[in-house]
Amino acid sequence: MKSIYRLKKDADFKALISKRQITRSTSFILYQAENKLDHLRVGVSVSKKIGNAVVRNKIRRQMKAILFKQLNFTDKKDLLFVIKADYKQFTFHAIQEEIQKHLVKIRRPIN
Repeated sequence: MKSIYRLKKDADFKALISKRQITRSTSFILYQAENKLDHLRVGVSVSKKIGNAVVRNKIRRQMKAILFKQLNFTDKKDLLFVIKADYKQFTFHAIQEEIQKHLVKIRRPIN
């Protein structure tokens, strides 16, 4: 995923969380908000409670691989996926289907 499509700054993460437009799942929490850019930005947050650096980086890579295939990068939104501890119980394909289900929900206009 290109650098311009990623949320990187802590201030961006906090601003997105403060808007409280949330979609909950068994394996992640999805925060969303409109942005003023011409493109979509995505962030993935994995807590240290989930595992060591190797495990957290694996989860981030998996999420980015899934999202790269399923997202429309011309949307003017910011998305933040906060991974829950239950993520490790699911297979890659189960996570992929769950993300797809939630992305359909967020494609509706934000009120």
